[in-house]
Amino acid sequence: MGREARRVPLDFDWPQGKTWEGYLLPERLQEARCPDCDNGGTPAYDWLQKVAYVIAGLADDATDEARGRPMHPYLAPLRDISYGGMHYAGDPRPGEQFAEFADGLCEDGAGFLGRDIYGMHRALIAAAGLPEDWGICQTCKGHASIEKYDGQRAEAEAWEATEPPEGDGWQMWETTSEGSPMSPVFTTPAELASWLARTRASMFGSSTASEAEWLSIIMGEDFAHSEIAPGVVIM
Repeated sequence: MGREARRVPLDFDWPQGKTWEGYLLPERLQEARCPDCDNGGTPAYDWLQKVAYVIAGLADDATDEARGRPMHPYLAPLRDISYGGMHYAGDPRPGEQFAEFADGLCEDGAGFLGRDIYGMHRALIAAAGLPEDWGICQTCKGHASIEKYDGQRAEAEAWEATEPPEGDGWQMWETTSEGSPMSPVFTTPAELASWLARTRASMFGSSTASEAEWLSIIMGEDFAHSEIAPGVVIM
């Protein structure tokens, strides 16, 4: 749910809102950006991926389930494009055959709008008779970054994150990013719940929670680092 109570030392003073350093890849292991691409591919490669997204979107608009809602707003203008002056009466959506075509390009059903965009992208390249590495940036070999020294990538892949120290204190963390504290450290769950409710801390987006709801979150399934023995009164 993006919120997690953690047991940390009572004197733990990592800044609120700042990602815990143990979750971040050390700067020395961070590769340099590729000077010749943004995402590991050439402009042609990136544009073909956009085409795959359009195909997936049109296939979604072609299904029977889509009939009761408007077409995707960035695809609807395509209805006004004519070829040789031809226009179709009625609902101009692509038919079920188009969905069959899109599914035939996919390797599995996962991804954008339920379709495998990357598999579709590869299938389009193969259908054009082009090699598998077509469109891949030759400077970075598709990584979008380059090593600063030999073995850096292997060293980065072997790196493991480290958790904050454990202790007797109670602190709420957000886990929607890598992870950072969102409250001071308190001696009891009740004190932490009271502070979160009093300061109207975010439970999710702009939503807040009552003290009882926060206490439930603190002691619930998201509580990761300790357990309260049955029958213990929370003070």
